Amino acid sequence: MAHADRNNEFGEGVVVIIGGSGGIGSAITRAFVERGVDTVFTYHGNETRAQKLLGSLGETRARVEARQLALETEGTAATLLNELTQRFGRLIGVVYAAGPMIKVGYVAKLTPQDWQRVFSLDTHACFNLVHAALPILTKQGGGSLVAISTDQLARPEPRGVLSAAPKGAIEMLFRAVAVESARFGIRANTVRPGWIDAGMTDAGIGGQMSEEAMKASLARIPMGRMGTPHDVAEAVVFLTSERAKYITGIAIPVDGGMQL
Repeated sequence: MAHADRNNEFGEGVVVIIGGSGGIGSAITRAFVERGVDTVFTYHGNETRAQKLLGSLGETRARVEARQLALETEGTAATLLNELTQRFGRLIGVVYAAGPMIKVGYVAKLTPQDWQRVFSLDTHACFNLVHAALPILTKQGGGSLVAISTDQLARPEPRGVLSAAPKGAIEMLFRAVAVESARFGIRANTVRPGWIDAGMTDAGIGGQMSEEAMKASLARIPMGRMGTPHDVAEAVVFLTSERAKYITGIAIPVDGGMQL
């Protein structure tokens, strides 16, 4: 019965999660695997963390694999996605949950090198992924694209431009795909996490924010607390599933009301 439910909600095939061993990415990976969906997640350089996630998943009816992937290298995404399509038959969806650790700083204090590095490892890398996925999704008659963005696009944080600006370009990319590719059955949406107790927000973006600054940011959240990676994962699962089959081109805030 569980297998039938999975087929109704996702159909046959595989979900690919880029950055699926990170703080939010691992929750996304776990959410799909727990629903019995065949899942392949990628990591950039931390194989130890990826293997730890695999080990923590235990016995599951889903097939799950970890693969190393450097999206900034042209051609790597196409090679992986084509291989997985041949093996699993279909891409249910592709989730972009990656991105480099960013440097917080005022615009006037950032260097051109800081800016170029983040766009290369985030925006340009995401473009490589989408560009590789579109021909496959078009040929198979549709599928889902979801990217993790940021709530800062609605309400910017001081010194957070290196987090927000690349994600702003990614959101525009996904909106363009939504308009251009809907006729092929392709849906493209984003999820905007606010302050989530994982990943780059853990310990104040790698210790770069003071305790006072953290408290000030938390005070802006109507719900009065950080979210969890699970909160973000559930939004991603919904957007990938057939329950969202008439939803495309949107950004879902998962922020406890912070953008209000």
